[in-house]
Amino acid sequence: MDAQPKRYLRKNAVATRYAITTRTVDRKSRNGSLPPPQFPAGPTIPLWAEDELDQHDARTRSEAAAA
Repeated sequence: MDAQPKRYLRKNAVATRYAITTRTVDRKSRNGSLPPPQFPAGPTIPLWAEDELDQHDARTRSEAAAA
């Protein structure tokens, strides 16, 4: 079975996914509201792993349901 390559999203795609601005993506990454970016494409290109965002979303939904 072939493992699928990890998919990454650029900051604009993360902002679109959550309907926020790119500046808010930066803030939420710094304060822990979003997973931090990774830099597999170089030190100046922040990318977010789509599977980590999916896990973050699931955690957030389960925490909200428990509250």
